[in-house]
Amino acid sequence: MRLSIIVPVYNVEKHVSTCLDSLLHQNIDEKDFEVVVINDGSTDSSREIVKNYVEKCRNIKLIDKTNGGLSSARNCGIDAAKGDYLFFLDSDDFILPNCLKKIVDASETNDLDILTFKSKSFTSSNPSIKLTQRIDPKGIEENIPISQILTGKDHMANFKYRSEVWTYIIKHDFLTSTNLRFEDGRYLEDIPFSTRLFLKARRVSHLKIDAHRYRITPGSIMNNKRPGHFNKLINDMQYVILDFNTIIKTLNDNQTNPDCIKRIKSRQQSLTFFSMVRMLKSTMGIKEVKRRIEELKAIGAYPLDSLSKDDFTGKKNRIIAELFKNENRYYFFFRVFNPILKLRNHI
Repeated sequence: MRLSIIVPVYNVEKHVSTCLDSLLHQNIDEKDFEVVVINDGSTDSSREIVKNYVEKCRNIKLIDKTNGGLSSARNCGIDAAKGDYLFFLDSDDFILPNCLKKIVDASETNDLDILTFKSKSFTSSNPSIKLTQRIDPKGIEENIPISQILTGKDHMANFKYRSEVWTYIIKHDFLTSTNLRFEDGRYLEDIPFSTRLFLKARRVSHLKIDAHRYRITPGSIMNNKRPGHFNKLINDMQYVILDFNTIIKTLNDNQTNPDCIKRIKSRQQSLTFFSMVRMLKSTMGIKEVKRRIEELKAIGAYPLDSLSKDDFTGKKNRIIAELFKNENRYYFFFRVFNPILKLRNHI
C-alpha cells in the first residue's frame, strides 16, 4: 500500500464528511491508499457518520479509543497504518481534488523521506473556499515543479519550513527509524515533532502544488479563550520554547549549518512573541509574567533579536514585535492592557 492517511476524530460532526469526501475525490487507486480514522472518544454523531463511510468504502477503517487527545490519536494511527507513506489530516480540514497521486508519485520517484506542499487557511463562513474548488486539470497532468532535494537541515535553512504535520507526507520506514512520537497531553505537539523529524531527514523536497485547506474555527486549540485552556496553551508554548533550546544547543555542538540554526532560533522567538501576546490577555499576574520572561531571557529566547519576517504575517505583528523587544515597555503594556483585554475576551 502506497499511502496511509491518519484522521483523528473528536466531536467534528459538522465537518468530518467534508474531510472524508475530499479523500474520495482523488485520482489515486482505492487499493493504493487507506484512510485510518481514529475516533478519540467522540460524544456527538461523528462515529456514526464515519461508520457510514466505512460500510461503503473498503479503504476506510475506523478505530475506536477512549479520549486521549490529538497526540494520542495520531500515535494510534501510526501504529495501525500500513502505507509506505503517511499523511496526517485533521478531521475539520480537507484536501483539494486530484492532489494525492501527484504527491505520492513525486515522493516515491525521488525516494523522499519528507515531501512538503502548499496549504491555505479558511473559515467556515468564507464562501469562496469549497470542497468543489478544483485545481486546473492541466496543472495536475503536467510537470509540477519540485524543489532541489536536500537534507532536512539544509531544507530548513533554505525554505520557509512549516511545522504543521498536514503540510507534508512522511516515508513510513523513515519515521519508524527516528523513534519519534507525538507527546501526549500537550498542545502544539506538532512543532517539536516536525522540527526533530526534519533535522533527521536525509532527502526532503517541496512540491509546488496547492493541496490542503486548514479550517479556522472559534473553539479550536489556538482560538479557544476559556481561562484554563488559554493558560495551558501559554504553558505549552513555554515548554516548546525551552525544548527548542535543547535542539539549538545540540545543533551548535554538532556545527550544523548556521542558517538552519538561525531559522530554528527565529521560530523559537516567534513562539516567545505569541506567548507574550497571549499573556497580555491571560489571568496571569505581573509577577508570574516577569518570572516567565526571566526564564526566556536565561536561554536566549528573549529579547526578540533573532526574528525573521518569515515567521510573521502582516505589518501589525512586526510592529508589535518591535515594541515587545523592550522588557520594561512590555511590562508597561501588560499593566495597562491586561485588565482591558481580559474584560473584552471575557477571561
